[in-house]
Amino acid sequence: LPPSVKKIKQFQLPAITGKLSVAMLEMLKDQTVDRILQAEKAAAVGHVEHHRGKLLATLATLFGQSTKLGFKEYIFNDLRSRQELAFSWLYQEFAFCQGYSANHSNAHKPAGLESYDACLSGLLTSLLEADDHHGDSLFHRLMLEAPALTDSALAIMHRYCFTTKHTEAGMKTLIQLINNRPACRPKILELLLEFTSFDKSEIRNVAIKSAQSLHASGRMQAEIERYANMQLKKLLLPKPPPVPGKQEAPETWTEDMIKAHLYLHLGLLPSNHKLIHELANVYTATTADIKRTILRVLEVPVKGMGMDSPELLTLVENCPKGSETLVMRRDSYHSERSIEVMEALPKLIKLNPMVVKEVFNRLMGSHVSNDSTYHSPLTPVELLVALHNIDSAKCDIKTTIKEVLAIVMQQLMEQDPLPTLLMRTVIQSLSMYPRLIGFVLNILQRLIIKKVWKQKKVWEGFIRCCQRAKPQSFQVLLQLPAAQLKDVFEVCPDLREPLLTHVQSFTENQKAHINKAVMTVLEEAELRAEMAEAEKVNTGKEREKEEVHKIQSMTDSTPQKMSTLTVVKTVENTPSVSETVKEKTSSIKISFPSNKGGEKPERKRSHEREFSKERRKDDEKNKDDDRSEEDYLSRRSSK
Repeated sequence: LPPSVKKIKQFQLPAITGKLSVAMLEMLKDQTVDRILQAEKAAAVGHVEHHRGKLLATLATLFGQSTKLGFKEYIFNDLRSRQELAFSWLYQEFAFCQGYSANHSNAHKPAGLESYDACLSGLLTSLLEADDHHGDSLFHRLMLEAPALTDSALAIMHRYCFTTKHTEAGMKTLIQLINNRPACRPKILELLLEFTSFDKSEIRNVAIKSAQSLHASGRMQAEIERYANMQLKKLLLPKPPPVPGKQEAPETWTEDMIKAHLYLHLGLLPSNHKLIHELANVYTATTADIKRTILRVLEVPVKGMGMDSPELLTLVENCPKGSETLVMRRDSYHSERSIEVMEALPKLIKLNPMVVKEVFNRLMGSHVSNDSTYHSPLTPVELLVALHNIDSAKCDIKTTIKEVLAIVMQQLMEQDPLPTLLMRTVIQSLSMYPRLIGFVLNILQRLIIKKVWKQKKVWEGFIRCCQRAKPQSFQVLLQLPAAQLKDVFEVCPDLREPLLTHVQSFTENQKAHINKAVMTVLEEAELRAEMAEAEKVNTGKEREKEEVHKIQSMTDSTPQKMSTLTVVKTVENTPSVSETVKEKTSSIKISFPSNKGGEKPERKRSHEREFSKERRKDDEKNKDDDRSEEDYLSRRSSK
């Protein structure tokens, strides 16, 4: 029998290897992750940094706590260059917890957001404790870009804002979160508003400013005002409420506690004046100590509202019973400031002129922008009256009043629409102080930019002011559009000839800078003036002809002897026809002999024939003159 064939056994790895211990598995995992971490330069050379980062984030998510701690330590060793690894890890944790990851399996089924919360809280806590100033910007970015904000993250945010060196950056982060994270907006707003009544002033002031800016932007106004009113009404309680973070509640109201509940409400008064009524209601019902504290801190908010606030005036008219001292305090603020400024005016005027001008600019509010509100302790009328009452022997009042007038006119120029009496003030100021001509011309130029002709009354004053300020105002008139310049000539014809003479004195280069439409208006005005002069000449000729006819009729009706009559006609040179029409004199002699002895009818008729011949010659000569004038005018108009 043939020998039996031996079967070859298949190689099986589990048959020759043993199961690794848990410690060995952990060690191998750590070594694997460590090798990938150390391959940072090799990944950069091979341009696979993105794949390396994704691999590390996945391994840190799937492996145990030791791997997570090592990965976080690796990130914070070079926070600037490795911050993207932190975001990749955070996003991978969130995807794994939500079941979005491809590595998700039943063996690694997550339990809610615990793993994600631990990762986010760990990163935020490390950033809070880090001394690197770059940590503030990364903390801000991490809070804004995190997929979800947990309660633990908000608690760390509270600690972050509570730290004095991070307070300002933390408030900015809260504002951004309120604007960009609608899902958690109520919780974040509550966190921000809690700091507005904090006992530390440096934290409270920053929080109040942040709440004011958020309120002014139009977001969450109702919620912020509701919280402010709630804090204000706590002053009606017999004892102060418990302070967060302290076990024992205080027994009595202290001044600091009262102010802490007032500051947010008072800070919102300049933005919403209606809140003053709620303050008045609380003021009437609270204790005397709280009333005194309210009066001491009320000055700045009331100044921010302005003395002419409609809500303040309503409060004065409908003063609640018990709030009389509050209303009187409002009036005393304005009176005290006015008296202080008036008493300081004589000393101010003696200072350097530039300093005086800057003081008046600030009193009139010229240093603030158009969209800001400023309430001066003195109105322009009160300031001028106070200046007139100063002893002129002590200082130069005339120069000071002139400067104040300039500031007042400049402030009136900023109003829209323009005040009706603006130009009257400008004209009167120019009459009293001719040295203001430069400033007045500047105002006229700015009025052209504001299209002053759209307001009829102000436009009429503009024309009168240009008439008063000529010839300096000619440059301003040349800046007007053609239609408005034509309107100026219709209202003030006496401005036409001086302005035309002014333009004719220009060089060709200067004339080239004048608008063609404006030049057309000037030439048309010149042509109309020449036609008007020619019409006057023709009217004079017709009157002379009528006089000749009257003389003839008198000779025909009176059979008396008349001496020789000489009719002299003179046409003087006019500016418009000086080139063609020269001075002319024509004489017509009319002789009538006496009829004492009784003349024959034939002789009488001969005299009449001679007279008619001379008359026809004179008429033909006048017609020739008229034709020459018409030819000149037609040539001029065609030109």
